[in-house]
Amino acid sequence: MTDEVNTKSGGDVDSEEQPLPLSVGSVLDGRFQIERMLGAGGMGYVVLARNVALEERVAINLLLPGRADEDARHRLVREARAAVKIKSDHVVRILDVV
Repeated sequence: MTDEVNTKSGGDVDSEEQPLPLSVGSVLDGRFQIERMLGAGGMGYVVLARNVALEERVAINLLLPGRADEDARHRLVREARAAVKIKSDHVVRILDVV
């Protein structure tokens, strides 16, 4: 496991590996310790983290640096609102959006 979370960017962004502003072991929002990268796409990436207080694993969807404009934020919130309505053992549960 590396100390830096990397991803290949897609679309019109340079296709070289771009280091993300998180590293394995870092704590996000004072609550979530980053464990590893789960996946990445054109707008964002998903990391596996552990909620430090609750000792529970969570997946966190984040926007890529430079992609966090107002439209992208609204799209992410719309997707979360749609996904939270799906109740199934086979679909992740949405806990929060900020």
